[in-house]
Amino acid sequence: MNIYVSNLSPETTGDELKRAFALYGEVKNVVIICDERADGHEAGRYGYVEMTVKSEGTAAISNLNGTKVLGRVINTIEALPLSDKKKPLSRKPVSHPRWTPKVKRVI
Repeated sequence: MNIYVSNLSPETTGDELKRAFALYGEVKNVVIICDERADGHEAGRYGYVEMTVKSEGTAAISNLNGTKVLGRVINTIEALPLSDKKKPLSRKPVSHPRWTPKVKRVI
């Protein structure tokens, strides 16, 4: 079972997150993702915890949701499965005469 964990502290490591979830069962994998803004500053952290048994994952979600990990109240929900849909083929943008930029020549 995959669990989505949001509102992680910048100091949270994979090992700390694994320890918190290991109280409820076997943790198979932990991934922490850091979103960065265009200016290079961190916008937020979230992660995914994969547990081997669904009932243990459900127990971890219900017990850890709303608790503090390193000073931040975390949110936990069951992660959505990856979509089986294939991505659509990228299309070339349609050029339209009204949309083309006008270039002014400077001599």
